[in-house]
Amino acid sequence: MGRRIHGSGPPHATVMVIGSQPGWEEDKAGQVFVGRTGDEIDRFLDGDRLPARDDVWLTNLHREYHGKDYVYTADDLQRDEHVLLTELRAVRPALIVPLGAKVTRWVLGDVDLESTWGIPWKLPAVDKWAFLDNSTVVFPVHHPASAFHNSDMAAYVVAGFNQLAAYFDGAIEPRVLFDDPYPEVQYEEITTEARLQSRLQGLQTGTPLAIDTEGWPDRPWSVQFSSRPGIGYCIRAIRRDVLAAFGDTLRRVRPRLVYHSALHDLRMMRVLGLPTDLPFDDTMVMAYLLQLEPQGLKPLCARHCGMKMQHYDEVLGDASQRL
Repeated sequence: MGRRIHGSGPPHATVMVIGSQPGWEEDKAGQVFVGRTGDEIDRFLDGDRLPARDDVWLTNLHREYHGKDYVYTADDLQRDEHVLLTELRAVRPALIVPLGAKVTRWVLGDVDLESTWGIPWKLPAVDKWAFLDNSTVVFPVHHPASAFHNSDMAAYVVAGFNQLAAYFDGAIEPRVLFDDPYPEVQYEEITTEARLQSRLQGLQTGTPLAIDTEGWPDRPWSVQFSSRPGIGYCIRAIRRDVLAAFGDTLRRVRPRLVYHSALHDLRMMRVLGLPTDLPFDDTMVMAYLLQLEPQGLKPLCARHCGMKMQHYDEVLGDASQRL
């Protein structure tokens, strides 16, 4: 068991940076954020674009170092959590900066770092945080030490702290977590050609039409489409007449299709008899080219649309168990 490493900084700092646990250098020195990780923290908290290290409260969720391969348990959290809560009650920071996925989830709840990093979030209104001001902001970033183990993470670390600097400059406003502007989405299965045409009224050449498919080329299930936020339509593969009418409309009007992973959907479109020669965008390719965006649809929707999407297994879990 290592020594217990506690936070340090001005007693009423406006910013609190929270790491996950001390490393061996912190354990040796008996101080928080020293060694290589401390050097990285010093590089970002330089008193120029961001506050100086001496003006920030630095601390960790867990207090003891147990080796680099140790997996912290619920018992460890129960032992250490109250110490961090005590620090938060005493300091009452206006801005909390969680470093890494574990601390981000501890602060914000059921989220992942991929969906939340580099964005200022308003503190969730839950009993756990009743003692903090409701204007408190949470700004997750990747832990600087993550780049030591995977060089690809260096860009995410730098980008996160650059976004934090932009927040300090007033260029980014805090957001409410999962503040979906369309919380009650309408879904409709299209079963007739007449209903299809009524739902496609107003579609024009070059206007975006989101397309998604389900199934596999040897066993297609359906195609889904949406021309405006908050409503989606589904045509099942067995509705060959409706699919044919949908394909005729797409060929005649020629909207700009929007896929997420066109490599899959274009194959499915071909199997379903739908056109594959229309102009299209692929949001997965867009995310890949930007490099710092997640390529998964769920984290993208959380980051940019405030949507909390159910995982596929959550939707089909009960049915899968019965089968």
